[in-house]
Formats: sequence, C-alpha cells, structure tokens
Amino acid sequence: MKKIAVLALFTVALLGGCGGSKDDKAADSSSSAVESSTTVESSTTESTVATEEDKFAGQAEVGNGSMVLYGAGGSTEDGSALTVFYDPNTIPTSFDVSTTDIDGSMLSYIYVDGQLIAKEQLGTSQQPVEIQDTPSAIKEGTHTVQLVQYSTDDEAGDIVTFKTQQYELKLK
Repeated sequence: MKKIAVLALFTVALLGGCGGSKDDKAADSSSSAVESSTTVESSTTESTVATEEDKFAGQAEVGNGSMVLYGAGGSTEDGSALTVFYDPNTIPTSFDVSTTDIDGSMLSYIYVDGQLIAKEQLGTSQQPVEIQDTPSAIKEGTHTVQLVQYSTDDEAGDIVTFKTQQYELKLK
C-alpha cells in the first residue's frame, strides 16, 4: 500500500511538472511566433518599399532598336497595353518580347516594374517571358516591362539601351 501511495504521489508530481513545463514551452513558443511574425512582416514591408522600380524612374528610352509585347490579348505594337489574363491554376503565364535591331552582342535584362525577371541574348528576335514566378508581376493592374542593356553586361554598368512597354494583368 505504501508503494502505491508513493507511486501515485510520484505520478501526480510528474504530471504536474510536465503540465507546467508544457505551458511554459507553449508560452515561449507563442512569444517566439509573435516575434517571428513581426520580423517577417517588417522584412516584407521593407522589401516592398525597397523595390527596384525607382531605379528606372525618369529614364528615357535610349539605344537602337525597338521592343513590342505580344500575347493572346493583343500587342503593344500600336502603343496600347497588352492584356494578359492570369489564373493561378494555369501555368505558365507569359507573353512574348519581340525585339528589332537590339544589339545581340550584349546581354538584355528584362524587368517588370523594376524587378528582374529574365536575362536573355536578344537581337532581332522573339522571346517568351514567364511572369508567374514574380509575385508583383501577377497582381491585377498595369505593369511596365523594361528592357535594359548595360555597357558592361552587368547591372553595375551604364545603361546603353532602355526600352519600355506596358501590359495590363486581369484575373480570370
């Protein structure tokens, strides 16, 4: 009987200790989750504010050649925006970048709203560009596509070619 009483007392003490520890761990975990959530939110806000869009603000078109966007929703050939319909369940979502007389010996950087989405060797060519992997490029609204060539074939160089077109993204 004495052994059963000791065993019962030991079990109660053990369960009581685990319960308190569990609550402490839950509180610590909860606190960490809040801190982590705050950190992620701050990081997201900072990355949204610090987009590369301002990098091309006020940049005039320069360099030889031209760029036109083509897709099922038309083209920018006549100066209007291309319409792209986006369905998150349909992959890929893309349009074609058609270039004429762009310097093919230089690397072309393709940006959407200042965010790099592709690096291609373009001349007089037509290249499909997929946008579904760039969250800002698949938000409903009007977007700007920038084709940029740098003097050193990297973003540290001076801009020698800059062409721009727009597309309008609509959700299906």
